Amino acid sequence: MRGCRFSGAIMAVTLVLLMVFMGGCFNTSSSSGTATAISSSVKPEPVIDSLTSTTSGTEGAYYAILDIKVKNNGAEGTILVIASVTQADKTIQNEMPVYLMKGVTHEMKMTFPLVWKGGEWKAEAHTAIP
Repeated sequence: MRGCRFSGAIMAVTLVLLMVFMGGCFNTSSSSGTATAISSSVKPEPVIDSLTSTTSGTEGAYYAILDIKVKNNGAEGTILVIASVTQADKTIQNEMPVYLMKGVTHEMKMTFPLVWKGGEWKAEAHTAIP
């Protein structure tokens, strides 16, 4: 009789352990769905709010000065502000990394040296995520 009780106790403990381990193996919650949602929402979403361009200098030292406002609508992070100035079919481009918090607008200046060629020139700016 004592051997039967001992075997029954071992069987009961084995069943409890088996149920605990099986519950962990067949967990119905999915962590991969959460990871995908987080990874897509943790990127910055920068937009150019405004771009104002002016010039300064004389023939030998002539500059285009771009005043750029960039806003981050996404998560905090580093973005690239890429600006260019085109004059007489020649384009000069430069980029500047900026770390922005969520919802913050940052004002920056970018200066481009130009050779005076007369006529019109055009300034552009856009953002990228490195």
